[in-house]
Order: sequence, then C-alpha cells, then structure tokens
Amino acid sequence: MSAGLNLAQLQAVHSTGGPRLVLAGPGSGKTREITHKIAHLIEKGLEPRRIAANKAIQPNPSTPCGSA
Repeated sequence: MSAGLNLAQLQAVHSTGGPRLVLAGPGSGKTREITHKIAHLIEKGLEPRRIAANKAIQPNPSTPCGSA
C-alpha cells in the first residue's frame, strides 16, 4: 500500500491523533500521501463517511484566468 512514499510521507500516513494539514510544493506527492492516509484509516476500521479531505491549490497567475 505504501509504494512510492518517502519516509516523511509514511510517517504522516501512519500518524494518529486528529486532523492533519499537508503543506508541500508542486509534485511532492501530497495527493498520493492523502489518498494513502485515507486508505489506511479505512483499513483500520474508520467509517469512510467520517473522513473529510480537501485539496486546495493556489492559482497560477501565469496561466489564463488563473486556471491551474
């Protein structure tokens, strides 16, 4: 399940104790880390309806209309 994650990401996936905020640069694996975290929580018995995840991006001013 943890294919493609580095040590810091693996630690985040297996950490417990409440909400988490993931801040990192482009291409660093944030989405992969978040999806692995969700899968891990479900495998540990947490009901999927109790999981909330949100991924926000900062618009790129060099693209038309700020689209990402």
